[in-house]
Amino acid sequence: EIYHSIGVLSSGHVVVTDRTKLVGEFIGVTEKNALNAINSASGGVLFIDEAYNLFTESDNKRDFGMRVIETLLTYLGNDDTDLIVILAGYNEEMRRMLEANPGMKSRFPYIFTFEDYTPEQLMQIGKMVREREHYTLSPEAERKLAKYVIHEYDHKDEHFGNGRFITRLITTQIIPSLSRRLLKKPIDQISLKEMTTIEECDIPEVLALERKPR
Repeated sequence: EIYHSIGVLSSGHVVVTDRTKLVGEFIGVTEKNALNAINSASGGVLFIDEAYNLFTESDNKRDFGMRVIETLLTYLGNDDTDLIVILAGYNEEMRRMLEANPGMKSRFPYIFTFEDYTPEQLMQIGKMVREREHYTLSPEAERKLAKYVIHEYDHKDEHFGNGRFITRLITTQIIPSLSRRLLKKPIDQISLKEMTTIEECDIPEVLALERKPR
């Protein structure tokens, strides 16, 4: 919207895609998918998530990921391009991809490195996720969740899920744990508050996360 307001882009909308939507199984399909994504995002921003998956260092000629990159480079070589392309991914994997093609660095001159969220920020993101789904935490559950998040943060590796970590933790582990706990009670004995309150027992145990030293 900012780029549109200053006349850099004609519309300013955003199209999000990734390898699964771009790379086809047969010759010609990948180029068509890439052009469709470009046309859909024309006038705005094309955001390719986990873009490093388009690049492979193997000699597998059946992998057409680089065809997407080649199609992008050809399009971005035009002087009248009405499009901004953002490639997102892990630092090391993205570095290797940018070095794989001589035209990559000139077409993508701006590189931004974002630090991981702090445990406090992850808790804030978790709060937004819970409130969106109308769930609350008991005080005991909040303390246990904070301890869990700090432990995960302190033991993170280069593939730490960051915001996705806390979102998936709540939606795929904590809320299902609450649901399983309530299934053990007769439905007519469960209040609305019980249905929407996450208790301490619904939070995974920190001890279960201990990893072997590498």
